[in-house]
Amino acid sequence: MYWVLRRRTIFGRSLRRVRVERGRLDDVAAQRSSRSGPVGFGGNDSSSKAGPAVVETQTVWTFTPDEFAWVWTETGLDEYPEPLSIIESTTTQDEYAQLVAEISARYPRGGDPDLTGPLQVLAHPDLRIICRGRSHNSHKRVRSLGAAVGELGVILFQKSGTTADFGGDIKLVVTRRSQLPRHIAATMPPASGGAAERMLGYTPRVRGDEPPSSWHRAPDGEHAVEERIRSLLRLRRNAEGHFRIERVGVGGRPRPPLYLSWIDVQTGQPEAGRYIISVTDNDTTVMPASADVVARELSHRAALDHA
Repeated sequence: MYWVLRRRTIFGRSLRRVRVERGRLDDVAAQRSSRSGPVGFGGNDSSSKAGPAVVETQTVWTFTPDEFAWVWTETGLDEYPEPLSIIESTTTQDEYAQLVAEISARYPRGGDPDLTGPLQVLAHPDLRIICRGRSHNSHKRVRSLGAAVGELGVILFQKSGTTADFGGDIKLVVTRRSQLPRHIAATMPPASGGAAERMLGYTPRVRGDEPPSSWHRAPDGEHAVEERIRSLLRLRRNAEGHFRIERVGVGGRPRPPLYLSWIDVQTGQPEAGRYIISVTDNDTTVMPASADVVARELSHRAALDHA
């Protein structure tokens, strides 16, 4: 049985008519979700399946930048999926021709239906979760993407390269839509939840656009919450970044993207650890964020907790 995705426009691009083996991909997603840990730091990428007479379906690939650049041409799109940063290794036409001949023998265009479906999901998703970040102590970068069409989810995670500008090898993992936040959280650098408590402040006062509600300290000696938020945001950091969540609404129209920032306060400080920060016109929320909290907040904003 085949699942036919009809032609429509998603995120400003035309969705080609894609034939994906629905039963196979649903099995892949369920198998990946139940039998393996998240991609990233310490995840289990085994895709083995027990039982007699079972046809193995590949759910995990690791590509060099050159290999992914070739594989991505199958989608017909010129730009690589954000936030990947790829530089191809060849410098002359002859080198390029030789490299393409070698890679195309391993990955013939359209030759692997297990891979074609996930590539089309990445090219034309109805949900996209992007994670970017940078280390303050090295050239390392965080570049990961979760995408979904229906119940099928796909994760792309690019390892850091030798410089900050371009990344290294790329891992593609097939999963279920509901598991995207858990996998995205696993691609982040290891960090415990921050030691400070959750804080909610009035955004104009946090930004300094309005004076504090009081110039005096509270009876317990604490400053106003907006001042405490500013103090936390001024602390030294090990890493920082942001999430962007894009969803398709009714009629295939993109909803406004949602953003969350994240910071890792440097170890050795009382407030050390990871925080996620949400800012609206009225409210600035800072909350300590373990991997479970990150996954929960992404699920909520991507409307996956209502699925």
